Amino acid sequence: MRLKKTGVIAALLALLLATGTAITLSTTASAAAGPAPSCAQFWWTNPYLGFPTLIPTANLSYGSSGPCVKILQQDLNFVINARLRVDGQFGPKTLTAVETFQGKELACTGGVDGIAGHHTMSCLVAGSG
Repeated sequence: MRLKKTGVIAALLALLLATGTAITLSTTASAAAGPAPSCAQFWWTNPYLGFPTLIPTANLSYGSSGPCVKILQQDLNFVINARLRVDGQFGPKTLTAVETFQGKELACTGGVDGIAGHHTMSCLVAGSG
């Protein structure tokens, strides 16, 4: 059943990305969650985790840094148990983790390039369920 739910979430995220639709939380939830980093395309409450999940718009690659990289590292730690230090620096270990995730999810990510763009991030967030 979990695989089916994850597939539904992945399909929903793909549809939202294709149509450019944004999902936002209610005002009450937004206030409780705090401001979203400027890199967030949209955020939503993940029904499996119960807290806001951010999907960055930035294409994150080796050498990137900042709050979007922290989101990426946290998601990689949760989804593939990458054991990354969440420091906001896209270094060699983060690159390896991104490539590993992309290799495991080729149908969703579209290939292995080491760049965490909107497809990879959407697949990663969908995989957190």
